[in-house]
Amino acid sequence: MSKERQKVISSGQLRKISDKLDFAQKIYFVGRDDEKAILDSLIYDPNPAYLLLNIHGPGGVGKTSLLKEFLFSIKEEGIAVSFLDSRNIDPSPKDFLESLAKSLELDTLTVLDKLSSLQTKLVIIIDTYELLKPLDTWLREVLFPQLSQNTTIILAGREPLSAAWKSDHAWSKLIKEINLRNLSPKESCLFLEKRGVLKQEYSKVISLTHGHPLALSLIVDVFKDSQEIDFQYSDNPNIVRTLLNRFLDQSPDLLHRKALEVAALLRYCTEALLIEILDLDDAHHIFDWLRKLSFIESDKSGLFLHDLVREIIDADLKWRNPDYYAEIHKRARAYYTKRLLNTRGSSQRRVLIDNIYLHRHNPVVKPFYSWENLANVFSERATEADHDAVLEMIKVNEGPEAFEQAKSWIELQPEGLRVYRDINNKITGMMLTLELTKADEAFIERDPATKSVFDFSKRFAPAREAEEIIFFRFWMATEGYQRFSPTQGLIFLDMLEEYLIRPKLAWSFLACVDSDFWSPIFQYADINRIKEADFIIDKKKYDVFAHDWRVRPISAWLELLGDRELQTDLKTEDLVDNLLVDAVVLSEPEFKDAVKEVLRNMSKLAKLKKNPLLKSRLVLDISKNPKPEDLVQLIKTTAKLLNENQKDSKYYRAILHTYIEPVGSQEIAAEVLNLAFSTYRRHLARGINRISEILWQYELYGKP
Repeated sequence: MSKERQKVISSGQLRKISDKLDFAQKIYFVGRDDEKAILDSLIYDPNPAYLLLNIHGPGGVGKTSLLKEFLFSIKEEGIAVSFLDSRNIDPSPKDFLESLAKSLELDTLTVLDKLSSLQTKLVIIIDTYELLKPLDTWLREVLFPQLSQNTTIILAGREPLSAAWKSDHAWSKLIKEINLRNLSPKESCLFLEKRGVLKQEYSKVISLTHGHPLALSLIVDVFKDSQEIDFQYSDNPNIVRTLLNRFLDQSPDLLHRKALEVAALLRYCTEALLIEILDLDDAHHIFDWLRKLSFIESDKSGLFLHDLVREIIDADLKWRNPDYYAEIHKRARAYYTKRLLNTRGSSQRRVLIDNIYLHRHNPVVKPFYSWENLANVFSERATEADHDAVLEMIKVNEGPEAFEQAKSWIELQPEGLRVYRDINNKITGMMLTLELTKADEAFIERDPATKSVFDFSKRFAPAREAEEIIFFRFWMATEGYQRFSPTQGLIFLDMLEEYLIRPKLAWSFLACVDSDFWSPIFQYADINRIKEADFIIDKKKYDVFAHDWRVRPISAWLELLGDRELQTDLKTEDLVDNLLVDAVVLSEPEFKDAVKEVLRNMSKLAKLKKNPLLKSRLVLDISKNPKPEDLVQLIKTTAKLLNENQKDSKYYRAILHTYIEPVGSQEIAAEVLNLAFSTYRRHLARGINRISEILWQYELYGKP
């Protein structure tokens, strides 16, 4: 650091908030002199011995703190630096380059050209590098070799670099490796001194923590208001867990403790989530408290706990208070559900992953998702240039007849084709989503697969006007076909998004060749086995799964998944939910007849026990166990909407005096309304029709 800058800092003349944040980081950092000396040799030596510094070590050992110290020192010397946290980067070349360009305030399109011809020093720091495993080959073989020789690269993570780096003859000579250890006793004493711990306590703390930085931070957090460290290590070897429990016991109050438990549950914690889950008017002070804790970090998505701390708090709460654990899960789900239904694009994808994260401990889901590698590949709409590769993949995996069917469908609905790519832009998989309700029925008949599922939908519950039927006709990875892989994980995320963005969806279908393998996860997601729709192509049998979104619409479906996420003892046979097995899908005439029956029998509830509306999507959205009185209340509430519209208010009055608050015969009702009988009858018919129209829209698209 320059002497002039040191004077500014020592005098407290800090001009920006960022200066104060840097200063706060700087004054509490201790030790690591050997590591800082290595950095100095890399950035100040005109001909450094190494171009890449790899820092690795277990969780909580202080990797991020060291990187931030490096960042502070590099900035103070006026050297260009990019600091990237892999948690904020999708592991795709495109997103990495965008993040790199943004951190250096460069244009994404020209960032490589500028960095390859750079004449001045540049340092690129990447934290939590283990999350970029899918990019490891691309970074080593494609990106980093293009950078100017004035560039120093620092990669930090829990594990050392992969063997491919060391077996690469050129790279192996240019890498300096640091296996980060606990702080030395001398460094630990300095750490405690800077945090105000009494000297007589140093030896006790160091013997307890052995210089583990996270444990040191926790012990300071636990005893910051105490004069004496009254903590006994005894026979408990898990110092972090024990200290963390002690810290929780000494939280400022119950609300602060609950906020920390909520943060441990979530992938990212925000003020909005705290307000929703803890039922607060304002969460600013709580959020601020969380942000200052030694084991919590933040980025553009919110706060996140150190992984080790997260799992300890999460497991402890689940064991200690399972009812409260379930309640905060439910509230988090409610927040994510609301966001899922009101966002689109990349924002919706992030919320979807956050929601799936709540299922991370469920034994049915856990084998199918690797939380660190949800985006090992990236997906995009296919272009015409991709068609040959996709068709060849289908031919190899499913045969010549499937190839011909795929070719015809891609020509008809090319917008339904998605491809999945790896870091080298090579196709790793594909999915073709067909909109059967947009296809000519004669075209559907030519494909045994589409004919089978479409015929089933017509027999069982046809799509109504404006409703959609989608069929994930082809989905596979280049390696493993339909077995689970990172590509398959992303395929299923895209399937989930299709459900979310289609408010008019009636049916979704998919087929696979190994139903025994996929049944547990499909049944968990209420995607039901439909044996009647199975089909054979190229002598290969395909098992069909489906969901009727009118019977269990998206909001109810998300609620069902939420109920299942905490059921850690789930078995396949337990996944059949009989709640909506008897639900009916009414045609519009049938629906309107049922509405009229309710109106005619509003005071005769016994006659409404068999009314088909009780098993309709409309009513099941309102109550899981609907009763005739629920139907009556629904009609009354809907009728009142007519009275809010000047044009329809006269129809409401006819309904009111005939059905809701009857005054006698229809002739008497006409007389009370001071209308000619023919006019009264017209108003009554139009009122019934308007109520039916409103409720029909609710039936199709859900109640607003």
